[in-house]
Amino acid sequence: MSLTVQSVDAVDPEIAEAMRRRESARILEQTESLNQKARAAAAHAKLEADEQITLAEHELELKKYELRGAELQREAILAEKRTEAELKRSRMKLAFESEELALLKSSPEMLLLSPQAARLAEASQNLKNARTIVSLWSPDAERESKLAGLFQRFLELVVDQERKPKPEGGSESS
Repeated sequence: MSLTVQSVDAVDPEIAEAMRRRESARILEQTESLNQKARAAAAHAKLEADEQITLAEHELELKKYELRGAELQREAILAEKRTEAELKRSRMKLAFESEELALLKSSPEMLLLSPQAARLAEASQNLKNARTIVSLWSPDAERESKLAGLFQRFLELVVDQERKPKPEGGSESS
């Protein structure tokens, strides 16, 4: 003997309706549970992705700061080298000017050859009443040398001769 049951339905329609509602509620509850699990898994995955993105952004910012620090350090080194080079140039210029000044002090006649003296002479030529006085004597030179003394005595005699009154009726031979 064999018995095959195709479907089991309650004979009472109220019981059948209650069974359908119960089955429908079970399926609905199971669907809600699966939906809740799916939402929780999605929220968890989103949270992990957000954490990874935030961590990557943080690491990127740290690398930016490290690179910025390295860049600032290189700029500081470059600025220091520029300053040292400028200081070296200034010292060389000062040494050159000191040597030039010492040379001009020891040999004032060299002043006539300097570009500044040429510009001064050129500028004084443009002025009507300007006079340029050039002394070939060094302030440190010994004034009592024979040639200097002779030249100075000659100039004094010429000036004295000009100052003396000329005799009025006498004959002079020149």
